[in-house]
Amino acid sequence: MTGAAPLSFRDRRLPGGTVRLLDLPGEGPPVVFLHGLAGRIENWERTWPSLAGRRVLAADLPGHGDSDRTDAAYDRPFFRAFLASLADAERLDGAVWIGHSMGGWMLLDFAAASPDRVGALVLVSPAWRIEPPVPPAMLEPALRAAMLSGRGARARIRTGPVGTVVGRILGHDKSGAARLAEMTLPWLERPDAERTFRAFVRCAEALLRDPLPEKTLQAVRCPLLSVWGEEDTLCPPRAAGRFAALRSGGGHASDRHERWAGVGHLPMWERPGKFNDLLAAFLRSLSSRAP
Repeated sequence: MTGAAPLSFRDRRLPGGTVRLLDLPGEGPPVVFLHGLAGRIENWERTWPSLAGRRVLAADLPGHGDSDRTDAAYDRPFFRAFLASLADAERLDGAVWIGHSMGGWMLLDFAAASPDRVGALVLVSPAWRIEPPVPPAMLEPALRAAMLSGRGARARIRTGPVGTVVGRILGHDKSGAARLAEMTLPWLERPDAERTFRAFVRCAEALLRDPLPEKTLQAVRCPLLSVWGEEDTLCPPRAAGRFAALRSGGGHASDRHERWAGVGHLPMWERPGKFNDLLAAFLRSLSSRAP
């Protein structure tokens, strides 16, 4: 990004706490990015430069990144209320919302509950159904082991459990694993790391215990693009196939669903050029539909 304008981060106080935002000025309906579990704004750093000229907003979700950690439930009702308050505060009605993994889970729920507030959805490996890498009973111990392994020398995160988990969720191309793992370090080194850990556990438990009902998927009526990786072990191809079938059966034949060979859980990170071209084409298609 040599020569690019400095990134503009700011805090926004909302009813559920203060969240960190990236806000890039531009024209047209806003494009809003939401990351997944244990992610942060920077998970989209290979995408937002392709949207120069458009207003871009990205958020560190509550309990993540540099946003507040609270004692919230971090369940579907909590995140539905969070998205409504964010949309109110930032005037995001009609925005194009882009969500990865847990962010996609949140957005499907929000779009079904508030259809007039969402202009379009781009879902990247949405976690409407997930297959956890460990049995649910082992979730908390596994997350704690990953957290403890990351403290101390920064180089160790590349080879410890955090780096190993990141490598497993990618597809054939592991070249971005180190950068993704290093994004985890700031929360591991914060004095409130235990509160972050608790937030992550609550989010993971919500994903596992409260999967989206199939009727919720069919209730979303805005234009929708979904992108999945054939090598994804968390949201595997069968989840992608079922998702597309439910949407088609619900009368949403204009949806576009893509499944990419050799790609894991982060298509936008593993194939940024391909993803950015697809996103640009989708945004152009929305412009052509506008009255």
